[in-house]
Amino acid sequence: MGVAVCLFVLLPGTARADYRLCNQTSYVLKAAIGYGEGDEIASQGWFRIWPGNCAAAIRGDIDRDVYYVYAKSIAAHKGPVKFFSGSSRFCVTEGDFRIEGRSSCARRGYDFADFIRIKTIKGKDWTTSFTEPANYTVRKARVAGAQRLLRDNGIALSGIDGNEGNRTTKAVRTFEKKAGLSGSGAITDGLLDKLISSAEARQAKAGLDLCNETKYLVWSAVAYESTGKKEKSVPMSSGWIRIAPNECRKAIKGPLGEGPYYVYGEAVDERGVAVRKDGARVTWAGKKTFCTKPTRFDIKGRSDCAARGFDSREFIELDPDGKPLLKFEFD
Repeated sequence: MGVAVCLFVLLPGTARADYRLCNQTSYVLKAAIGYGEGDEIASQGWFRIWPGNCAAAIRGDIDRDVYYVYAKSIAAHKGPVKFFSGSSRFCVTEGDFRIEGRSSCARRGYDFADFIRIKTIKGKDWTTSFTEPANYTVRKARVAGAQRLLRDNGIALSGIDGNEGNRTTKAVRTFEKKAGLSGSGAITDGLLDKLISSAEARQAKAGLDLCNETKYLVWSAVAYESTGKKEKSVPMSSGWIRIAPNECRKAIKGPLGEGPYYVYGEAVDERGVAVRKDGARVTWAGKKTFCTKPTRFDIKGRSDCAARGFDSREFIELDPDGKPLLKFEFD
């Protein structure tokens, strides 16, 4: 649910005539690229990039002075999503996409993200690298990625540092044994693929899933109690989550706490206009007030919403009843 803005580095490419996006972080990333001006504006993604790897976002020569890039960690990782973002808004959606234009994203049924503006030099190639403050080399990023994925799979590992050694090899072999793989202890493409699929399966069994059983697009928000450093509960609200018809989205990752949790939703039609029945908007609302905004938000506290410049909505209360996974259906 959180956002982290990490160090961002540009490197001139040398390999081939492509715009490449490289991942020098410990996270598996989903990346996208935007470009153009006037009637030629477009965005496209997602490019899944393993730690220590690159992906060609655009094939051929670099023929523009400016591009825009964005990335986020995949949902298989524990903890908050890590965003690599800027201030230039482009349209995105959950699956693979190529979207023309960058205005009225929500009205056209798309989500949106704030991309980083990249000043390039026209020529044969260009590389943009996403990095963390740890400033991993390509090789260390691959090892750090494996270490993080081992932790995501419940394997005990004291730290994520990108250093190969006995503790990492031992952790790999522990996972291989649990997964029924040969115990080589090496970080291979096959191991990373298995680590990712296993972590995704673990995440699927925990958290809060929101499912849209209607024929309309639903925009949803969630709220919950967040425990701070002094163990004091702080109400948090977050949104908006785009849920297409017959689609489920993971709103909260990881095993749920005691709760309660809260959900709110609004239905819109194919034009992005609020759906109405008998003159009233189609919403899923309850009795607990939390703060919201028209655009994407993460808001701490639920009091004095208007005084703090926020809107407010009435959320439905959900009780996980001690279960790690909770599912709510908009129907």
